[in-house]
Amino acid sequence: MKPHFLSFVLLVGLVPLGAAAQDNPISKSENLQGCLEGFAECDQGRLTVQERQVVQQSNTDRNYADCLSGLPYCDKSKLSAKQKQEVARADRDHNL
Repeated sequence: MKPHFLSFVLLVGLVPLGAAAQDNPISKSENLQGCLEGFAECDQGRLTVQERQVVQQSNTDRNYADCLSGLPYCDKSKLSAKQKQEVARADRDHNL
């Protein structure tokens, strides 16, 4: 019976550690940095209106750079007409 009791004590002792980790969310600045870098952990709801605008511009710029580099996860549908022309030119250059 003692081994079961020890297992129970260990299990109960670990639960608060997991709960404490969940109660410690990332800081506002870490969240903003994650959003700027396009990480999935980004919580857009914690951003100010101005921060959301900056993050959106960062996402737009990153997508454009990805398209210029020929990366497979670029979304050409989000490019402006001028950017699409420049990406098409870069695609031709890459193919040479």
